[in-house]
Amino acid sequence: FFQVRGIWQLAPLGRFSRRMKGPKSAMDWDDVSQRGKLAGVGSRLGLGAADVAHLARSLEELNARALGPGAPRPRPMTRLPARLLRDVSAGGGLEVALRCIIERGKTEALASSSSSTQDAAAALGVLAVATEALRTAGLLRWPRLFFALGVPEEAKEELTTAARGLSADVARRAEDATHVVRWETKKPLLKNNPKEGNNSDDGKDGHPRTLLRTLEVDEARGVALVHWVYSPDSSDEWIDADRARVLLESHGGGDAVDARDWSKPLSPPARSNNTWTVTARFVSDALASNEWGCELDYEVTNDDKDKNKDKDGDVKMDAAAKVVKVSKESLQEETKAPSPRGRPSSANKGSAASGTTTTTTFSATTTTTKTNKRK
Repeated sequence: FFQVRGIWQLAPLGRFSRRMKGPKSAMDWDDVSQRGKLAGVGSRLGLGAADVAHLARSLEELNARALGPGAPRPRPMTRLPARLLRDVSAGGGLEVALRCIIERGKTEALASSSSSTQDAAAALGVLAVATEALRTAGLLRWPRLFFALGVPEEAKEELTTAARGLSADVARRAEDATHVVRWETKKPLLKNNPKEGNNSDDGKDGHPRTLLRTLEVDEARGVALVHWVYSPDSSDEWIDADRARVLLESHGGGDAVDARDWSKPLSPPARSNNTWTVTARFVSDALASNEWGCELDYEVTNDDKDKNKDKDGDVKMDAAAKVVKVSKESLQEETKAPSPRGRPSSANKGSAASGTTTTTTFSATTTTTKTNKRK
């Protein structure tokens, strides 16, 4: 209903169906359209679609509450990937996790996980069971990193410590790795940084939430599912389609929709022997959120590596800048942020012994590091 000159009148449903009261998470488990997808999972688990929806929502909320950025420190586990818990296909992440939870008798603990009286140990036990099941099924594979030449030794040590604290491992050879890490960014590690967390609209963490990719558009409801660049997949949400369009246009990102299935885990690029090549920020951002991010935000392609190397072989371009232009606020915050342990970042400081200084130039779309030798 709406008022015209003080008289209440009935409005067409479509008039308000396009308006959102606020952002909504990627999977709205209570939405009627989701029940059809959950019916298949339910039939294989011997549950109704409504029961599956309740357990799926409880698992997603427990994963965020117990292991997300706001969880008590130290966090005992790495947060489960959001894409795994969205996968409602046969044998997918959601089905595998819930099946094991049911078989282990953890259903009641999961269903009551939102209760204020819920035992923290019991809640973590549910997540441990789900993690074990996903690992056993081969669906959950934590990163195995290899640090390329050019990564400073001090940074490599801290990145290694961070990665192992996030359930990842470090390989000695690139061919044994799932991710090759290159050093090109000036963003310091977020170790002991009080500004931890994902990008937010008000920019309190220094990264205004303006850089995005559109994953899906629902024209009927006037909403778009977006992924915020440099934020993990758990931050994906439905927002007003007009707002998404304005943000994309303001950063030159166009209006193309990502053709990948956002409800399933990403596959590594076949062009690089099924290995991701990412920037070092992939690790530092994961440390902040206790969740591994989306590789597409940090990916360095072969073209980037060939066209954007300095004479020492270091990559100069942040691959995510190809998606949308980097915001001035984000760059300003990166240059102001203190480096770990109060020392200048090894990527920024000059070397008196070698007689070199390093300066950084920011443009609208790339971040370039130049090294000038003193005469």
